[in-house]
Parts: sequence; structure tokens; C-alpha cells
Amino acid sequence: MRWPIERVAGLLDSAEPFQVFTYVLPLKDGDQTARLKLYYRKKQKKGFNNGFRISVLLSMNRLGDLRTDFFLLDKDLAITFFVKADSVKVKLRDNLLELEELLRGFFSQVRLKVIVSEKKVSAFDHEDLQLSGDRKVDLRI
Repeated sequence: MRWPIERVAGLLDSAEPFQVFTYVLPLKDGDQTARLKLYYRKKQKKGFNNGFRISVLLSMNRLGDLRTDFFLLDKDLAITFFVKADSVKVKLRDNLLELEELLRGFFSQVRLKVIVSEKKVSAFDHEDLQLSGDRKVDLRI
């Protein structure tokens, strides 16, 4: 996917601390979809590591919509799965130990969570929309 240079350049001037790039991932099965969000921190402070963040939304035949947020800071990885139903939470939770064991060899610390939140799954597409500068208020007392 190519981003219009005017849009990317305009985002650099916004007050937001990061930019969000969204990609639609091609899958073989036409019934399933996947979208990826990359969060890019605009200003890196010297000597300060803010970590890396990505989110993935999968629409799957058996599990339904599944949002996964990844956060990596140094060699510590946190993964949060957001699902719409308790039954899906149970299926994922039953496999978390095996996933954690696989990941532990690559990271110092691995933290995995499964949360039922239809709101968080549904908000994937619009939670990071940029607000225009005139809609922000800076209150100083």
C-alpha cells in the first residue's frame, strides 16, 4: 500500500506522539480478512526507548473477529487478545501456556491476556483517527 506523501507529511506536524499506518493483509481464503496497524513514534528521545506497538484484526470463520495488540519494550513482550464472546476467550486461554512457552525462548518476559470486549474489537478502525488541530484544547492553570 502506498501512502500519499501529502498525508504522511501532514501527520508529522500534528500534536499526536505517533502515527498509525493501517494495512489490509491479503489472505488466500476470501471469507477471512486481516488488517494490521503499525504505530510509529514520531519523535524518539535520546536514551529513551518507548517500545514498539502493532495491532492485528483477524476476521475468522470459527472464532469471529479477533483483535490482538502487541507491545514490545526491550526484550519484554505483552500480547492482549480481544474477543467478542466468552466461548472464544476460553478456547484461547486453553492455549496460552503453549504459546507462552514458544515465545519465552525469544523474550525475557512474556505477558499474555485474553479480554472479552466487543467495544475494543469494533473500535479497531476508528480509535486512532486524527483530530483536527482546532478540536484540541490546552488547559493550563
